[in-house]
Amino acid sequence: MPRLVPVMVTAVPPEAGPAVVIVGFSMYV
Repeated sequence: MPRLVPVMVTAVPPEAGPAVVIVGFSMYV
């Protein structure tokens, strides 16, 4: 599901960006 990654990153607030990206990437992998 490659499309989920850009959507998640775009929908996240800037201050919460790094943490959510790490968690989302961990779940994606």
